[in-house]
Amino acid sequence: MERKRTTIHDYRGYLRRHLVPFFGARPMDKFDRAFVENYLLAKKRDGLSSKTVCNHLNFLHGLWSFAIKREWALKNPVALVDRPRMPRFKERRIQFLAREELDAVVRAVPGDVLGSVEGPLYLMAAMTGLRQGELIALRWIDVDWSASRIRVADSYVRGAFDSPKNHRGRSVPMADRLAGELERHFQASRWRAENDLVFAIP
Repeated sequence: MERKRTTIHDYRGYLRRHLVPFFGARPMDKFDRAFVENYLLAKKRDGLSSKTVCNHLNFLHGLWSFAIKREWALKNPVALVDRPRMPRFKERRIQFLAREELDAVVRAVPGDVLGSVEGPLYLMAAMTGLRQGELIALRWIDVDWSASRIRVADSYVRGAFDSPKNHRGRSVPMADRLAGELERHFQASRWRAENDLVFAIP
């Protein structure tokens, strides 16, 4: 079904740690709405967040939809269950670092081998909004100096390279300050081939 490798890993975790221990070998035609609701209540008592419980519920819904297509079940009891409400947060506005705060973060980076990579890494994270895996997977070929853009084509998650979230690449603007810092980082780096990682470390 062209699911991402990380999604498959998550699904296996849902099954192994949560669903199989709770549901056991119960036949699918013996499930009803109340039984699924008992699962949700048990997971909330275990301390799982509403978001995680919703992820489990979505996965269960997909399992039953697949079972109905294969004629292993006649109805989907998960479709009758109300989704847990997400908590309301009093402060919903995203907080950004002020310029002085970002400067303080970059100044606090140690002047060792890792620090030479961490400084430009933190600056790029703050000025582009790239995800952690996208930063780690960034290659010099993705830095478009003439267009002042950073292309996001790959991600590095759980020990392997993969496509970015939603399988789609994108590009983000590269500010002059970031371009200057990346140029200095490029000149100091031992890894400068097009396909070398921007934030490579020994």
